[in-house]
Amino acid sequence: MFVIDLNCEGYEIKAGSIGHGHDGFMFRCTIRPVSEDVWSGLNAAAQIGSAVRLVFPERPLVLERVEVVRIDHAGIRIAGRVLDGQTAKENGWPP
Repeated sequence: MFVIDLNCEGYEIKAGSIGHGHDGFMFRCTIRPVSEDVWSGLNAAAQIGSAVRLVFPERPLVLERVEVVRIDHAGIRIAGRVLDGQTAKENGWPP
């Protein structure tokens, strides 16, 4: 599976929420400020079905079935199904 990494250090992450549905756990948050290049890359990844790894200092979060929406000139909302709840070390990251 192709995975896009987004190092979350340096971004403002807000409105993070997690919920459980019939397809598993879903995570959603807003991220800002996001450059046009980052927006384009994440949007392209979502369109082709790539997973997105939100890299937080202690524990990355891998999302699949990602949806990315521009909410204003500097912010996006990203949502997706949590691929698993393991830590980076348990998943063998970094490769």
